[in-house]
Amino acid sequence: MFKPTSTVWEDFYPDAGRLAPLDCPPPRGNPVTVTLWTNMDHAGCRKTGRSHSGIYVFLNKALIFWYSKKQTTVETAVYGSEYVAGKIEVDLVDGLIYKLQMMGISVEGPVNMFIDNESVVKNSTIPESILKKKNTSVAYHRICEAVTGKWIRLAHVKGTANLADKLTKSVLVNILHGLSGHIF
Repeated sequence: MFKPTSTVWEDFYPDAGRLAPLDCPPPRGNPVTVTLWTNMDHAGCRKTGRSHSGIYVFLNKALIFWYSKKQTTVETAVYGSEYVAGKIEVDLVDGLIYKLQMMGISVEGPVNMFIDNESVVKNSTIPESILKKKNTSVAYHRICEAVTGKWIRLAHVKGTANLADKLTKSVLVNILHGLSGHIF
C-alpha cells in the first residue's frame, strides 16, 4: 500500500518533465496546442464487466484521432477505471508529442486533459491518496508524473459537457447534436 510522506509531488518525481529527443530537428513554423477529452463507461460490458474508454485528441481545434476500446482490466470502482483511462491517454499523448517533435513541430504549453471525474483531477494534483490495487497505483503515478513534469494539465469538466461522452455511452439526440457541433 502506497502512503506518501510528503505533500509536494516534486519530492516524488524530482526529474519529472518532458525533454525533446536528442535527434529531433529544430522547430519549424508555429507551435500547436494539444487537447484531450476522456470519458469512460464503468463496467459497461455486461458479459465481462470491463469498462470502456473513449478519448478524443485535438491539435489546435482539429480532431486528429479518437480512441474507443474496452479496458484490459476489470475495475471494481469508477475511480480505478478513470485512472486506467487517464493512463491510456497519457501514453497516447506521449507518443504523439514525440512524433510531432520528430517532424519539427513544437507543442505550446502543457497538454490540456479534460476529465469528468473531479476526484481523479484533485487526487492527481495532490499526493495524499492511498491506493491498494497495483494496476490503479501504476496508472495513478503515470498521470501524476506527467502533471508534476508540467507537460499535462488536468481539468474537470461536467459530464454533460464532455465531448468524449459519445464514444462510451448512448447519448440523447439533443445532447449528441450539441456535442457534435464542437467536433465536426
